[in-house]
Amino acid sequence: MSSIKTRFAGLELSSPVIVGSSSQTASVSKLVEFEKAGAGAVVLKSLFEESITMEIAANDTDIHPEAYDYLAGYIGEKVLSDYLGLIREAKKSLSIPVIASIACHTDGKWEEFAKRIEEAGADALELNIMSLCTARNYTAGSFEKMNADIIAHVSRIVNIPVIAKIGSNLTNPVELCDRFLSLGAKGVVLFNRFYPTDIDIDKIQFSSGNPFTSSSDLSLPLRWAGIVSAAVTGLSVAVSGGVDSWQGVAKSLLSGASAVEVASCVIREGASWISSANEGLKNWQDAKGFKSIADYQGKLNAADPDNADKLARTQFIKHFSQVQDLEGAGVWGGLAPIIEVRISGPPGSGTLRRDGVGTCSDETKPNLPLPAQKLCPQNRGFSWTKVHLKRFCPQNRGFSWTKSSQPESVI
Repeated sequence: MSSIKTRFAGLELSSPVIVGSSSQTASVSKLVEFEKAGAGAVVLKSLFEESITMEIAANDTDIHPEAYDYLAGYIGEKVLSDYLGLIREAKKSLSIPVIASIACHTDGKWEEFAKRIEEAGADALELNIMSLCTARNYTAGSFEKMNADIIAHVSRIVNIPVIAKIGSNLTNPVELCDRFLSLGAKGVVLFNRFYPTDIDIDKIQFSSGNPFTSSSDLSLPLRWAGIVSAAVTGLSVAVSGGVDSWQGVAKSLLSGASAVEVASCVIREGASWISSANEGLKNWQDAKGFKSIADYQGKLNAADPDNADKLARTQFIKHFSQVQDLEGAGVWGGLAPIIEVRISGPPGSGTLRRDGVGTCSDETKPNLPLPAQKLCPQNRGFSWTKVHLKRFCPQNRGFSWTKSSQPESVI
């Protein structure tokens, strides 16, 4: 049986599955369930900057400024004290790493909080930086600087690993992650998820959207895990958002992540989801002949130019599911290195794809009604009746199709 041990942000994990911060991780009894099910680590429910400021505001009346300062200090201390108690209880009950979490949107008093969190026994500290930049007078780079300042100020005073959990609303996640590494961060989680806004058109008011993620949310963190893990090699990456099966775990590891953070699937299905994900991952590794995660981690990240080409793609390629009057199908190799188009039509049609070989063998041209005609000197493209490649531009890898009885040249 293969091993699913991994290492994230300097922490040794028995599984790449980390239970992310949620209401579920505020209960020690739940944390014990997650460990028994095979979780590699847990992230405690976040200490919210917003909750502290809102509680202070709720108690704010027309009181003397000195009394207000006292009240603010008392509330902040109580919230922090309760959180430190959760850390201590979790450490007594668990053998897996316990990661504390602060959800912050400003560069506030996190240095003081972080030191006390470390003293309470947390194995690492995740700074969940959740903020929207909406100012009209925004100065380019100031939002990213705020993210970096938070990491810098906390990393200076604690010895436990600092992990940045960031949003996807950034100009260049690679540059910011590289900055995090230089400032002392040991890991980054891609990405946090904002409160889902929706509108109730009957009541004509805002409502909450679906709070849970699904597999459709995985594409964005997969792309950036593949890019960041190749570009900033000293920083551990975890994927968050859209991992709802063992396949999602495997995809994340292939993209270059060291671990995944999950919450929605655990809330929906309970701790048993973790056991199922670990078993599925092990079975897949065995079937592929992988002895450990190290055998394939980052196999599809941007360190390989072929992978980088795919990860950097931003334009859609038209996908034909039904095309009428097709009289054949063929293969081209080398014209469009990241294009795959599947065409379904009448009997005799097949799959048109990029396979990189540059020639059309009997195995790759199913039942062509007419002999393939050359479109370029290297014999790397083919045409057939009624459907053929009309235009290809190497600069942007764009293409178009037309119906015609005569082949046209490649641009």
